Amino acid sequence: FAMLLPSARKGLSALLERYPSDVVLITALRTPVARSFRGSFKDAYPEELLANILSVTQRKLKDFGVEETTVNDIAVGNVLMELGGAKSGRLAALHAG
Repeated sequence: FAMLLPSARKGLSALLERYPSDVVLITALRTPVARSFRGSFKDAYPEELLANILSVTQRKLKDFGVEETTVNDIAVGNVLMELGGAKSGRLAALHAG
């Protein structure tokens, strides 16, 4: 908070505010591990791999009765990607539907 402009601080505070009606679903999935430059995924883009994970997550949510139209946000975590993986997360979400 210390480095943010006052207007940004106000917006961040509103984002972090909690409401009793908030619902958070957490899932932990990962892609299979393969050798980096010679393995089976050597020609795959990270967005393609993540899109597969998001598609599986969609199917799991449907199994629990959660309609995809009720999902407002997707947060993706990864390590050592340019821009913190923000680009990959966005592209994968669009690719997964």
